[in-house]
Amino acid sequence: MNVRKAGIAPTAIDVDSIWNALDDAARERLERFAQLIASYRDAARLTGLESPADVRGVLVRESLALAPFISELAPEEVADLGSGAGVPGIPLAVALPEISFTLFERSERKGSFLEIAVSTLKLSNVRVAARDPLAEREPKRYPCVTLRSVAPPGRLTQIADKLMAPGGRLMGFASVEAGQKLGGDVAPKLRVEHLGEYRGTSGKSFVYSLAAGERA
Repeated sequence: MNVRKAGIAPTAIDVDSIWNALDDAARERLERFAQLIASYRDAARLTGLESPADVRGVLVRESLALAPFISELAPEEVADLGSGAGVPGIPLAVALPEISFTLFERSERKGSFLEIAVSTLKLSNVRVAARDPLAEREPKRYPCVTLRSVAPPGRLTQIADKLMAPGGRLMGFASVEAGQKLGGDVAPKLRVEHLGEYRGTSGKSFVYSLAAGERA
């Protein structure tokens, strides 16, 4: 279903303004994080991006596009599911130090990189969990879960059933095509609450926030 037909008006998000609003220490941490991703790119199989500038622009700076949604929700904890290279979790943790982040990653290589990144950047509000919580019988539930992309409906339903607290939010990124199709019920027990459009290094994209609960 098209978002406009569903009555969901995308809001504009200015990633550059979010970046510029960070203090010098936060920006320095994020620059260091981009360098770490580039350094461990091949060893940990972190990304297909080859240019350090693309790593910084796409994986680090664009992750901040979710910050307004998370700030509005103001959760105590966020679960970053399938964290991979640490995005969007680590950039968001740097930008929102008052919130605790748990980075879930099944890959041993990527998990080791995440531990190095958290230690190097001295992120006291981040912990790494080397497992898939969806494989657990009764995993902890979170008020906010983040993803790098839009998962298939079946997986979205699984996340809603097992990881999201009552009234929780699932937030992530979507391509232009996927973002334009979001609307109505994307999966049972989830509805689109917010949609944000931004332009970054990778071009125009969307960020979304899905609310737990049936659509009224």
